[in-house]
Amino acid sequence: MKCSRTRLIVVVTAIVAAVAAFLMLALAVPFKLYSLEQNQLFLWDRHYILSTICSVGGISRLLSDFLLGFFAVKYAGAAISAVLLSLLVLFSGKAVGRCGAPDGCIPPLALVPAIAVLAVLLDPALHWDEVISLVAAFAAFAGYVSIENYKTRCAAGTLLFPLLWLATGAEGLLFTICVLLYEFLKGNFSWPTAIQPVVTAAVLFAGVRLSWVPDPRWDLGPLSHYEWHGELSLGQLMPWISLPMSMVLAALTTLLRRKGVKIAFATVLYGAVLLYGVFTAVAICRTDQSFEELDWHLKARDWDGVIASYEKYSRSPDIKVINDVFLNIALAEKGELCEKMFNYEQHGLSSLYFNYGRNVRAASLMNELYYSAGAVALSARMAFEANVNAYGHLNPRMTQRLVQTNIILGSYEVAEKYIKLLEKSIFYRKWATSQRQFLGDDERVAGDSEYGAKRLCTDGANYLGETEGFDNDLMEILRNNPSHTISADYLMAMYLLERDMDGLALALDEFYGTEALATLPKAVQEAVIITSEVKPGYMEQFEIDRRIFSRYLKLRREAGDLYSNDQQILYKLTANYMDTFWLYAMFADNDE
Repeated sequence: MKCSRTRLIVVVTAIVAAVAAFLMLALAVPFKLYSLEQNQLFLWDRHYILSTICSVGGISRLLSDFLLGFFAVKYAGAAISAVLLSLLVLFSGKAVGRCGAPDGCIPPLALVPAIAVLAVLLDPALHWDEVISLVAAFAAFAGYVSIENYKTRCAAGTLLFPLLWLATGAEGLLFTICVLLYEFLKGNFSWPTAIQPVVTAAVLFAGVRLSWVPDPRWDLGPLSHYEWHGELSLGQLMPWISLPMSMVLAALTTLLRRKGVKIAFATVLYGAVLLYGVFTAVAICRTDQSFEELDWHLKARDWDGVIASYEKYSRSPDIKVINDVFLNIALAEKGELCEKMFNYEQHGLSSLYFNYGRNVRAASLMNELYYSAGAVALSARMAFEANVNAYGHLNPRMTQRLVQTNIILGSYEVAEKYIKLLEKSIFYRKWATSQRQFLGDDERVAGDSEYGAKRLCTDGANYLGETEGFDNDLMEILRNNPSHTISADYLMAMYLLERDMDGLALALDEFYGTEALATLPKAVQEAVIITSEVKPGYMEQFEIDRRIFSRYLKLRREAGDLYSNDQQILYKLTANYMDTFWLYAMFADNDE
């Protein structure tokens, strides 16, 4: 009867944990979960599957890649994560129950490992196969403690370790640690138990000698699933120590014989786990997912969504300058970049264009900028950089972009190579097959509304560009394809953000009045008015809106009072003209 009641308590705890985890992840950090899918690309390919399985930890890595593919579906990531966390609760509950925890203490003790995993679940440096590996290790240990006969249990543990180590990697060592701790707590620390560490040491030594373990310093511990290795933090260590800690606490309850002490201990235990859970929940809910949310809308080409998300996060004091690039791409795609860019706070040229380094996020974002501007070869270069530096196995979206850019550039054999890769995936197979119609068919490419316009920008020149600056590349694009007016918007925006009036004047001399720049956008008119202050008569060369010029004259009158150092006048000036290039030119700090 007690066994049935204990099992019921564990199951109910797991169900409650699954529901709570799903609601929190689905409502608080959906875009973080969506972004995890972009860290890898699962392929139904014999070579890929066999090569992955044959490596240490390959089975968990392959399974995690497969499951992460479903994160592209709305709420699927939250549901899968919730199920895995509930399994951790089930297996942990089994373990702590066997360690002697009374029924009343099982729920908090079983929840500790799941909360610990939840706390690191969204770490961008974490390879998600750690979650699968922990579930496998906990499942193996739950099966181990279910065996009643001591010698049979020890024999099973000895056999389980090498299989678990090959399947999950470092978590096999965690299994051995839990086995030794369990037998110590049970008072069974005799020669059958001693076989376990001997076998573990022998297997790990062989793995190192055979180079199955590339770096023993990291690949045999809690950091084995992290993209980069730094100082080990308590948060990264908690998924490993959580189950042993719960087992020790469970055994401790058997020492507390007096009822009053048990109740006091249980009260403290419930309170500690509740605080731990609340702290983790608050940390997750406060997680910055601005980049992921903006990137999600950018991927969907939902420009209004990008702008709305930017406005939501721009009120936060820790807004990142990189998010400005999302905003300016969206404005450019809507044809409003040089009309409305100064309606928002800009931080110099870095708000539009920056050095990407080897950062995957920055490279993928620069890829989007270049593609939008018509710099197709540069876009292909950034997509390649982001792809090879992806945290996992390829990046689905960057692989798609490599298909697109190579089709536009006429590199059909290269495009087909990436099409074949995507055709082996689950969610990108249909799209990849649809791109085959363009292979080798220049007329079809030229007739496509997107590919045709981008190809005109290249004029058949397969160059990487930026040898003389991106502004010169934009000018060359406009010479090849004057109808690609978005390139003119980017060109003007670059000069405005740099406050380079000479560069702007040269661009206007060449392109004003052409199809590329038939009329001057609002911000450019404001820059022309400023230039006319030092070049009398310059403004007469352009068609300037009288309302804009009248507003400038009003600004000059009000700005004259600034010399009195009247802060109220400065605030009034900022409030009345904060949407103008004039105010940016006078007061904005350049954060490049």
